[in-house]
Amino acid sequence: MTVRGHAALALLLAWAALGCATIPPPTPDAPELRRLTIQGGPAVPAKTIEARIVSEGRSWVPFAAKRYYDEAVLETDLKRILRLYQAEGFYEARIAERTVTPAGKGKVDVTLRIEEGPATRVRSLTFVGLPDALQPGLLHACPLREGEIFREADYEACKTKLGEGLSEAGYAEAGVGGRAVVDLPTRRADVTLEAQPGQLFRFGRIFVAGVQDVPRGRIEVEAREELPAGTPWRASALVEAQRRVFDLGVFSTVRLMHGAPDREAGLMPVVVSVREAPFRTLRVGAGLGLDPRFTELPRVSVEWTHRNFLGGLRRLSLTSAASLVYLPSLWVLFNRQTPELDVAFNLGAQLEQPEVIGHNTSLTLNLGVERGVDAAFRYVDAHAGVGFVYRWRRRFEFVPSYQFSLFKLSGAAASAVTATSQEAVLDACAAAGQICRLAYLEQRVAYDLRDNPVEPTRGAYFALSLQEGWKYLGGGYDYVRLLPEIRYYVPLGPVVVAARVQAGALKSFGSAGSSVLTRFFLGGRTSERGFGNRQLAPSFVACRYRDPKTQACQNAQQAGKDPGTDITDVLPVGGNAMVGANLEVRIPLPASFGLVTFVDAGEVTPELTDLDFQKLNFAVGLGVRYRTLFGPIRLDVAWRVNNPPLDLTFATDLPAGAQPAPISRFAVQFSIGEAF
Repeated sequence: MTVRGHAALALLLAWAALGCATIPPPTPDAPELRRLTIQGGPAVPAKTIEARIVSEGRSWVPFAAKRYYDEAVLETDLKRILRLYQAEGFYEARIAERTVTPAGKGKVDVTLRIEEGPATRVRSLTFVGLPDALQPGLLHACPLREGEIFREADYEACKTKLGEGLSEAGYAEAGVGGRAVVDLPTRRADVTLEAQPGQLFRFGRIFVAGVQDVPRGRIEVEAREELPAGTPWRASALVEAQRRVFDLGVFSTVRLMHGAPDREAGLMPVVVSVREAPFRTLRVGAGLGLDPRFTELPRVSVEWTHRNFLGGLRRLSLTSAASLVYLPSLWVLFNRQTPELDVAFNLGAQLEQPEVIGHNTSLTLNLGVERGVDAAFRYVDAHAGVGFVYRWRRRFEFVPSYQFSLFKLSGAAASAVTATSQEAVLDACAAAGQICRLAYLEQRVAYDLRDNPVEPTRGAYFALSLQEGWKYLGGGYDYVRLLPEIRYYVPLGPVVVAARVQAGALKSFGSAGSSVLTRFFLGGRTSERGFGNRQLAPSFVACRYRDPKTQACQNAQQAGKDPGTDITDVLPVGGNAMVGANLEVRIPLPASFGLVTFVDAGEVTPELTDLDFQKLNFAVGLGVRYRTLFGPIRLDVAWRVNNPPLDLTFATDLPAGAQPAPISRFAVQFSIGEAF
């Protein structure tokens, strides 16, 4: 970029000063800088200026380090400020006023007023060397326009866009240069962008470097899926191929680059450079679980994974998790009550055999034993399954499988209500306390267009799950279960608007009814955050205290409890129909923090015909995020807008006038990873 006029030297000095933003030690008699006020034009916000200069006022954070006033530092900061305005096209910006005001003993306030002046605009925009067929698309991608303000960031972005467009069109060695001549007296800029496309290339051979134990052929096959031999060179295909190779899960780094070209044949080879990661990993975690209906403390998990079990990139994973569960919560100790203590655990093993039917299809086998603890019931479930996983280009996944489980229910839902109510809220097998069989076929389909599955900022995600339970598959329940889901993400500058809609329907056939393990629940950190985990669902009200001889419901005083305690439990048992929706606005903040505002809505009903969109449960809330390598750590606080009355249909054995305690309208959710 060229600048005409006597300001050229000053601009160069100011540019060099931008790289010297260090904080020198204060002189012994330097006053404390209490407050720095910047009054500038709209071209550069005050927050942007404050982030780029050294001088700053004292922080509002308690016990923060003092900031001192230094005249030499301020002079350098003034040059930085002017350079920021010049980069935005305001080359006549000046410091109109600089005021240093005493603010008490040993303290000063500094006020800076900047006049940005008139803007410099693009007078002419010339492109040289662009292929004729690509000109319309490339020129549209360039953010520079004649007559608009000349911003240096747009100038650099235009060169980048042109280079990316040429590389995407087969010009693997393309380069883009240019010059911008700024005429200060006329406040006009003449911009010329020069492209050197070079030769058109097609994808050639693939070379693999850095492997030791992983078969080279497997890497070549994965990369070739995105880089078909003889097709035109595309830079984006290299990115997709790199992701595909990395998804094999056995490399710490993957890098793709072009090699020495065959210019006569017009072929550009690709070099895949990898570094193998340890095949065996052991992960141990510990934490706690907080929910309005129970507390998990401690909660521990252990996972061992072998990513090359017996060779061939066969993956074996062994997982275990266990927790002490306090019902209704550990915090009732503060009310001089004794919580009920139970144990929940989950043991599982999964084996994945790749390349069963082509290199895109894997075979999966899983085994597991789980003991679940809920306020409504406990269950023990032993399950096994076999399935196939078909993946296409990181976007599409299809997983057909067969699952079989043996389970038994116990606890309040199986014993605290009458036999008639048991069959109404559970099913005949579970209500009888028998070992029940659940067998079904499942087909899961997912199409992922998100830019990042962990912290998406744009794109969409579509998923569908279909289950068919049938007694001839070995189970005791005949049913069809459907669960579709759509997610959508829209960036508005740095802010991201995220939305999700999901719905579910379960239709039973025969007299067995639906199993509580296949019904729908909402509530918790990933759905309707105004409720606790699985708390939004059809529920029944059961007596908490019973006479040990007559089984009649007692009040708290008869049971020897605190008279102020509730004598009933609200126990969710799930429904056969569900609808849920979430809307979030994700706002990034400095220092890896983020702020989220959200609205959640949802309802679960006994049957599909019971759904009434006028009776949806709404919750609004505010959340805080802290971004880490493993995803954002989040804390959400939600408040339920409406509080529908509880259905007391199954509360037939309660004393006259007994009412369950209302569920708190506030809920706090803590987790790792976005809600969706």
